Amino acid sequence: MTVSKVILAWALCCISVATLAEPKITSSVSNEQVMVGQINTVSVKVLVPTWFTKAVYFDEVEAVNIISLATNKSSYPISENVDGKTWSGIVKDYTVVPMTEGSYTLDFPPLTLHFGGEGGSAETVDITPPPVTFSAYIPPAAQNLDPLIIADSIDLQQSFEAPDQLTVGDSISRALTARVSGSSSLFLPSLLQKLESEAVASYQQSPVSKDEVSGGQVSGVRTERQDALTQAPGEIVFDDISVRYYQPSSGEVIEVVAEGKAFQVAKPAATSLQKLFYALVALLGVLVCTFIARWLRVKYKAYQQTEPVLFRRTLQSLKKPNRASEQLLHTWNGKWPQAYRQNFARQQEFTGIVFALEQDVYLSRETANLPSLLRDYRRALQQMVNTKHSQLQPLNP
Repeated sequence: MTVSKVILAWALCCISVATLAEPKITSSVSNEQVMVGQINTVSVKVLVPTWFTKAVYFDEVEAVNIISLATNKSSYPISENVDGKTWSGIVKDYTVVPMTEGSYTLDFPPLTLHFGGEGGSAETVDITPPPVTFSAYIPPAAQNLDPLIIADSIDLQQSFEAPDQLTVGDSISRALTARVSGSSSLFLPSLLQKLESEAVASYQQSPVSKDEVSGGQVSGVRTERQDALTQAPGEIVFDDISVRYYQPSSGEVIEVVAEGKAFQVAKPAATSLQKLFYALVALLGVLVCTFIARWLRVKYKAYQQTEPVLFRRTLQSLKKPNRASEQLLHTWNGKWPQAYRQNFARQQEFTGIVFALEQDVYLSRETANLPSLLRDYRRALQQMVNTKHSQLQPLNP
């Protein structure tokens, strides 16, 4: 064999090897063992021998008893030297929080890679990252905590709003903000307990929780509010609120307390004899107004439970979903006849809306345009109603 033929064979071999170069994908976890409630970073690295011709779309990971937190910068480009050549790559980081003790295996959704091939051609490859495994444990000092909260710090701030001189019929508001560092606010229990007695009736607003990740550290804020209406004279006591949590840095269980407060409610001022007549007239006016107000309230409550009003409330709630949105969605759906809701296609559509809502609320993951899905579902129900009416036979043919 001549020298030229040897050189040609070597060149063809190199081209063949280059052509056969496949993308490389690896996955890793920052910590193989973490405490319950603490963040763990799972990474997927993809390398291609040339360059990406389209962006790589990474779907979110899901697993039972795992919270996946959104971060400001979860993917970033890289380049690496592979066998003397520069390969282009991208790394995707997932920030996850285990909710319970045990072993976890995270499976990743498949990826579709678009990258440049030899001679300027476009290559497309479907590839699945290998799964990763890690475990979560509870420190011995935190074993008896109920609920289990492991955090760097928790701060409770509260405020009371009430008139200086409380009388029957006045209201008292208590607002509480819990700030958590080193854990998700979802681990916090309900903090404000309902007050029920002859002297007071309390009304709870739905808690609002928000988490964020910055600099590899998770923090959260929980806000709760309670309004209490005084109904009889006497003392109204708001109890202390305490939260116990395990602090990894000190290895101790720490308790934080938001101190309660007592309020004195005075009797209404007595009416003098000179004003008795006017008081009776005023009382009659109050009774009439009360009757009208109750009648209007009944009518208004009935109106508020009609399908169009519930639809508008549900639609508004789905623009910024929270835990109360799901209950509102089911209440509205129950306004439609069961025969329409049990239609197979309608059941599939409604199940899809509920699943997308739960993904958005509990996993902080926007999976779909919830208002648009709700409009389409309602339009399909209305079409079924219209079709049934058009098929009815006239009474006098």
